[in-house]
Amino acid sequence: MRITGMKYGAPILDLAGFPIPEILDADANLTQIEALIQKRGKCVVKPIFYGGVGKKGKAGLVKIVDSAKEAQHAKQQLYFAEHFFHNERIQSNGVTFVRVYPIVL
Repeated sequence: MRITGMKYGAPILDLAGFPIPEILDADANLTQIEALIQKRGKCVVKPIFYGGVGKKGKAGLVKIVDSAKEAQHAKQQLYFAEHFFHNERIQSNGVTFVRVYPIVL
């Protein structure tokens, strides 16, 4: 079994003591999404693919938004997005909203 993505992997990483970003499910309402965006100014909307589908960013399936309205629009686009991975067509099963963390060198 391959557990991937922050929706299912975050509780496991938390048990191990790894730092994890704040995430919201597709069930999040506009006020929750706005509060998430207020913390860093941006939010990442990513589709959920079961089974460890890779290269979503290269396929244009990751959206970085800076308002709740844009987040809802990205949710509509990505909720049932299709992705080709290893000669296989896979359909997403929802989205997650992930808090943005800046890279510090």
